[in-house]
Amino acid sequence: EMYGAVGDGTTDDSSAIQTAIDFVNTNGGGNVRFAGKTYRAENLTPKDNVTLLGNGASQLKLVTGATHHLINYVSNTILNNFNIKWMILDGNSQTIYDLVHIERQTDRPVYLWDNSVIDSCQFNNGAVGLLCTTPGSVKVINTVFQYNDIGIKQRYEHFYLTNVTLWHNRIGADIYKANHFTWTNAIFAHSTDYGVYADQTFESTLQGCNFIDDNVCFYGKPESNVYL
Repeated sequence: EMYGAVGDGTTDDSSAIQTAIDFVNTNGGGNVRFAGKTYRAENLTPKDNVTLLGNGASQLKLVTGATHHLINYVSNTILNNFNIKWMILDGNSQTIYDLVHIERQTDRPVYLWDNSVIDSCQFNNGAVGLLCTTPGSVKVINTVFQYNDIGIKQRYEHFYLTNVTLWHNRIGADIYKANHFTWTNAIFAHSTDYGVYADQTFESTLQGCNFIDDNVCFYGKPESNVYL
């Protein structure tokens, strides 16, 4: 809030939050701390070596009438060590925009987001909760995705999920050609279309995962190779 963020649930705090992210990035990295308030924002650009750190009640909520994703990174330059911990991200039920959108400008299976952690967060009421076209080593731990169109979406490579719940999304996880990952103790529940939708996923494992009341628990084309 030293950069002017209000956190009253109404004011657009995008500029103040971005200023804090940029400052931390240019000064060697560290935490951007959020109080237990609701901060309205859109089109925040993530930076290397920055952690968005809340206290469990800290909420980033998409502004009303948004024209961009909440956190938005479209580039061919790899994003390293960008983390989100103890935060609630909410799409304000504007289901054409994602909560975290990290997209390569050219569709290639080359890492775009690496060496990063999502820990103890909620992703609610967005188009896609967490999208990265090509995650490298991105760990998602103790986190809930609920009431999104799609909880998690990727095209290649790997998110690593541990103790993650995907609840009441249309699709829990859309993983296309993801590969060489292990998901442990994830719950896919009440998905109206698919718990997991896999196009040509291969050499991957869902270990100790549960599917509860999904319309279709797991869909994969014949060439998919996933151990359940």
